[in-house]
Amino acid sequence: MAVSAAPLAASFHIRPSVIGRLAFIVAAAFAVVSCGAMLPLESYQEAPAVQHPTDETFSGTRAEVWKTILEALGSNRVPIELANEDRGTLSTGWAEGYSLIWRRRRLGDRSENGGVPLPVRYRLDLTMTETESGFNVSVVADEETNFLILTGVDNETGQGYYRDDWRRTPSQTTREHEFLVALGRALAGR
Repeated sequence: MAVSAAPLAASFHIRPSVIGRLAFIVAAAFAVVSCGAMLPLESYQEAPAVQHPTDETFSGTRAEVWKTILEALGSNRVPIELANEDRGTLSTGWAEGYSLIWRRRRLGDRSENGGVPLPVRYRLDLTMTETESGFNVSVVADEETNFLILTGVDNETGQGYYRDDWRRTPSQTTREHEFLVALGRALAGR
């Protein structure tokens, strides 16, 4: 006995709203599995923490050290917001770079070097104080890392919509150390 498929197909009717929901669920599942930018915050890894000194003493006159600080910040394109040479304090605006935190390329990727560095912005607060052996420059960095957060998915195309989410992250003291090394080199060349 042969069974015809035509009557069965004709009696099985799917409403368009159900098709749209199914398409959304399939697109969302595909996006979660294949797109690393939608991974939860646990998937963001920090590089091993290496604490560097955040202050150093330099020889020279107050004017030389201060001028070299300003030049070092200018050569690295770090905007200066507040500077008071008499008090020896300086605060910068936000500068951008990349962090020591990386995002895994895909779900389940646990390799040490298999990630993508995240955008970071930082600002520096410097304090210069006079000591017996010269001028001590202390640097403290505030860092924020940009995590992409999924806000929605287009039902028709499956395109994900994201927003930037700048979150404060602890300083690894690398920016402070890099600045002090650059300052030391610049003062040694004078």
